[in-house]
Amino acid sequence: MDSRRRYATAIALSLILGVQGCAILSPADPRVIERWQHVWAPRQPHELPPVLPVIFIPGIKGSVLKRGNKVLWGNTRVVRLSSLDDLTVPLPKQDVLPQERFDQRDSQGRRIVSTEILGDFDVRLFFPFRVTVEVPIYQRFRDILVKAAKFSPGSTVFFFDYDWRLDNRVAAVALAGALPDLRAKYNESYLRDYCAPHGSIDQCLERVRANPDWKHLVGPNGIKFNIVTHSMGGLVARYLIRGLGYGDEVHNLILVSAPNQGAMDAMRGVVVGEGDTYEDALADVRSAIEFHAETFGNESLDVDPPVLEAFVAEAGIKG
Repeated sequence: MDSRRRYATAIALSLILGVQGCAILSPADPRVIERWQHVWAPRQPHELPPVLPVIFIPGIKGSVLKRGNKVLWGNTRVVRLSSLDDLTVPLPKQDVLPQERFDQRDSQGRRIVSTEILGDFDVRLFFPFRVTVEVPIYQRFRDILVKAAKFSPGSTVFFFDYDWRLDNRVAAVALAGALPDLRAKYNESYLRDYCAPHGSIDQCLERVRANPDWKHLVGPNGIKFNIVTHSMGGLVARYLIRGLGYGDEVHNLILVSAPNQGAMDAMRGVVVGEGDTYEDALADVRSAIEFHAETFGNESLDVDPPVLEAFVAEAGIKG
């Protein structure tokens, strides 16, 4: 028998044996039914483990910032350079606690706060004609969680917004302070309904702890959280867990594009641009300013900050 016939025979035997194996252990076989009945049989909600609450932490620039009723970040008006001064913060004070390192008020003493994560961002372009383009930021992800995965905002999923201008430790401390309130909302809505067949929430939690397959879902203060982060939000979550010691409150941590090794290339770009010389850095500045003027109009450069005036002058940009 040549090699081709041996190869064909081997394939035929494997197919025959495979079909016979499927026949021996077909879905109608009592042994299969007995073994997998617990998977196929429909189960009531209280026979399943509880759905863990999810916290989503966005990345840098991913939260809307307001001062009173004025939106400082989260709409197209603040893209103009003349409005960026509203987002400046004083230099950090080195001799105070992390949560006190920044004064979160503007130069006139008005408080700047985050209000929600950024859903869609409208960008207005002025060339070749004026048009508004809607750029989805986190709206699609939020829709997936709420509409597709059936998570309920304020009950089983929470979107944590924070002032991304400040020290990440400030955001981590704020999240740590918010955890009891988030857990209370979860307990009063979803968990109360889940535990209804088993008495009180405390009795229900004891039942979960007693189940060897579920006990890891419960921490010292109740059901643990699943945390999903994007970009810089991952650093906030990591400091919450490792820096503040909240690891026993978290079941899973999912990091999407987190700068775990730092962002040295970004820092290098800030200091010297994309090149190694002053001329290369100046070319980057010139390109950025020209693009901004083409996008938002030359009037967007008519601002007071002397630093911007110096950049415009040094780059040789003509109005």
